[in-house]
Amino acid sequence: MTDIKKMRLTEKDLFEKLPGKPVWYYLGIYLVVVIALFHNALFSPSKLIYGTDLLAGNLFFRHFFIEFFKSHGCWPLWDPYIHGGFPFVDGMHGDIFYIPSSLFYMLFNIFYAWGFVIALHVFFSGFFMYLFLKDLNIRGMVAFLGGLLYMMAPLFISLVYAGHNGKMFVITLTPLMFFIFHRATTRGKLIYYILLSFVMLLVMTTPHMQMAYFLFATLGAYFIVTTIQRWRKDGVGPIKPTALFLTAVILGMMLSLMQFLTPYQYLNKYSMRTLRKAEGKGYRFSTSWSLNPEEIAADFFPEFCGDNVAGQKSTYWGHNYFKLNSEHFSIIAIFLSVLGIGLWQHRGKWFFFGTIIVTLIFSLGANTFLFKLFYLLPGIKNFRAPGLIAFLTCFSTITLGAMGLESFLTCKKDDKKLKKTWKIYTYITAGYSLIILLLLILQMGFFKIWFAIFGYTPDADKMRSLQMGMDRITIGALISLAIVLILYALLKFYLDRKIKPSIIILILATITFVYMWSFNSRYIITIDPKPYYAKTPIIDFFKDKQKEGPFRVLVLPQTLRDYYLAYHGIEELSTTQLHGNHLASTEEFIRKSGRIDVPSVDAFFKIVKLLETSGLIYQPSMNMLNSNAVQQAIYSMIRTRFIYSSVQDLLNIRYVLSSWQLSPDRFRQVKTFGKIKVYENLFTLPRAFPIYRYVVIPDEDDILATFSDTSFDYRSQIIFDKMPDNAPPVYDDSLRWPVVPAKVYDIDNFRFKVDVEMLADGFLFLSENYYPAWKAYENGRLLPTLKADFTFRAIPLKKGFHTVECRFENNTFSVAFLVSKFTFVFLALSLIFLIVKNKLKNKTLKRGNSEK
Repeated sequence: MTDIKKMRLTEKDLFEKLPGKPVWYYLGIYLVVVIALFHNALFSPSKLIYGTDLLAGNLFFRHFFIEFFKSHGCWPLWDPYIHGGFPFVDGMHGDIFYIPSSLFYMLFNIFYAWGFVIALHVFFSGFFMYLFLKDLNIRGMVAFLGGLLYMMAPLFISLVYAGHNGKMFVITLTPLMFFIFHRATTRGKLIYYILLSFVMLLVMTTPHMQMAYFLFATLGAYFIVTTIQRWRKDGVGPIKPTALFLTAVILGMMLSLMQFLTPYQYLNKYSMRTLRKAEGKGYRFSTSWSLNPEEIAADFFPEFCGDNVAGQKSTYWGHNYFKLNSEHFSIIAIFLSVLGIGLWQHRGKWFFFGTIIVTLIFSLGANTFLFKLFYLLPGIKNFRAPGLIAFLTCFSTITLGAMGLESFLTCKKDDKKLKKTWKIYTYITAGYSLIILLLLILQMGFFKIWFAIFGYTPDADKMRSLQMGMDRITIGALISLAIVLILYALLKFYLDRKIKPSIIILILATITFVYMWSFNSRYIITIDPKPYYAKTPIIDFFKDKQKEGPFRVLVLPQTLRDYYLAYHGIEELSTTQLHGNHLASTEEFIRKSGRIDVPSVDAFFKIVKLLETSGLIYQPSMNMLNSNAVQQAIYSMIRTRFIYSSVQDLLNIRYVLSSWQLSPDRFRQVKTFGKIKVYENLFTLPRAFPIYRYVVIPDEDDILATFSDTSFDYRSQIIFDKMPDNAPPVYDDSLRWPVVPAKVYDIDNFRFKVDVEMLADGFLFLSENYYPAWKAYENGRLLPTLKADFTFRAIPLKKGFHTVECRFENNTFSVAFLVSKFTFVFLALSLIFLIVKNKLKNKTLKRGNSEK
């Protein structure tokens, strides 16, 4: 029988007896895995990988960005198509600066590119994990298994269904960042610190700021720990590595300055996120979407807490509202990590073990009192969903598991530490087996015990989901138990010298592939995008109307999908559209704050009366009102201020799409497309027009209340929250001027012109959202741009004819972009110089050796 020590020396890699390097075979297997997961999308250019958030805006953001970039050669600065307009870069519209995805968005059609980029990142996630583990002196075959576990983790792959590509990008880049950092600190070469800055750029431009924050904080902690360890063990002073690391961090920040500087300012001062702070929802917001005990238990087998994937049984029964992803990564890695804790010789294992503990506690949010301490850390108040940190739990567990398997394969059978660790491992395996057996025997009785322990009983709907999912839970538990026992048997056979390391790796890799492929497939759905985004006659209708001037369309429920009109370049508003980073002033002007519960019968009919007054419902029949779909639509509308005529008109809503009849007193039906009726708002205000009378109302709540007051003449009066400088005279109430549209033309993304005839000193009102970066000029002279009517713009003008040019000028972004561009060029040239220098140095050394 072959000696274990001999095995260790002779078996480092699979395929080592075949021609070529083993790494190429590993990459080939990773490629096969990716094809097995994404073949429907990779080999069908006309198909689109489905994602809930993808259809809820993400595809529109990228389509708008790519089409604009192709035609203008630069990034758009303003998104005029949703929420009445808000900053494109500052408001964050996805991975617009992320080089890998942007490149493929440019090369392919957006539908195919979406899936291709995701598949590409899954492939590289495995490769990057392999590189990192190899750099920790873990043999190639074990590193290969670690990469396979990482790239197939449901925690990672399930994000495809939610359309959360930014999260997937960060997860992919995590092992790359640790690999480059490890190379930099162990070899001390400048080239690796420059590469670290570039990886920081990639992470920042994903642009999932929250997960980037978690990753950078963890890397910073890893730097501190490893620097202290190397100082104590090897006598390497901390000054040089600290200086190099901080320089890399600073350069990384300079590289990504265009991504985070203006968004940071905007999100904290102008976006709707500021409303949560004002409403005192900070801690509750930050702990929303925490993980709960049932999600943590799903780390052992993913079926435990279920999910809400469309087209399949709704089996999620946990605390949160719904579940579109899995928190599971690998039970193999979890059990192997026990060996890592007990056997890995280097102290670095404690960092990864500590990361597992800290991230688990953090992910539980308000479920533990410790989150109140985390909440005090800088930046945490700006985030929600503590469970997002679980990707670091996954990364650390797989790393520790790889350490464990490597150590186990290296140890001698009579090693005391091995004997002690194996004993503990046996107890843990037996304990887990007992728990699974109890679950299999007790079935729902097991969950009664669970509810008693954790003090949580699902509501009736979720209890039904649990009962519906018991079959899946049972199967998942059986598979989990089988994997644990197979793993135990393989390790025991190795201890008894009955099996080679390569056989262990091949069996574990096969189990991982088969099980994870079968489970992950539920999250990868391909669809035909044409029914969602294809151009239809309704688009042609509105495109033709755009020739008459700008306008907005209000999309009522049960008509078109949100973002469909925006995708085709038509400005839209709806009762359900929600970007999340749009202007706070728009959010307050359009959407009512606070929760509105399902009303009583009497209250419901009062709501219907209010909607009739606003014209959004006309003479509704009882059959119509008894429809669940109509009731849901009514609840959706009542949560907004579209129910007020003033809001409809000031927002320049010229057309309304409805599936039911609207009041002929306010709306005229002009077209029908199937079940969708197109109504023209007879009283809408123009996009731009002169207005002469104004009032000052300092309190914002009072301003909003004024617009719901039907006696207020919003068509001839404008509201300011403070007295404008050099304000025109206050005209007598008896004076009335007709609403005369100003001409808006030469409309581009970040500029447009307005011709207006002022009959007296007054203001040019613009039905455009106020944002300080918008400047107004006349003959090169800067004009004041005031915030008016809560969220709009007004420009004071004297009597006479004026041509005003409005331009979006964000000087902060311009400077940040220049800094990023010059830093990128400088570091790229430095990188090329160092590579050439090293090659010349190696060539000189080879020549010198040959001469000897």
